[in-house]
Amino acid sequence: MLYVLRHARARSHSDGGDHERELKRSGRHDARVAGEFLARLDGSPDRIVSSSAARALETAQLARSTGGFEPAVEPQPRLYGASGRELVAALSELDAGTRVLLVGHEPSLSELIGLLTGA
Repeated sequence: MLYVLRHARARSHSDGGDHERELKRSGRHDARVAGEFLARLDGSPDRIVSSSAARALETAQLARSTGGFEPAVEPQPRLYGASGRELVAALSELDAGTRVLLVGHEPSLSELIGLLTGA
């Protein structure tokens, strides 16, 4: 099972550049709402993998804590700026049958969904 979550709304700029952009207050709220939603689904994630960008990591951590999920967030630098095909390759390295929450960015998440669904 794969759960796909785009990072929540982030600040438009950061002194540290794009990779260091943090969430807006409204984005923090939205990340918690996403965690609540995921907690209501049948089966919580066994693994949580996230882009290493600050906004994605913060989204993953907030969703994890709000949803009450056990696994730690695994930052994966190669997911930042990855294409849909690169995301497929990264996911194919995970154990089969694992429920994964993937937190990342657009447009790569839409590309991933298109590749997986053929849509």
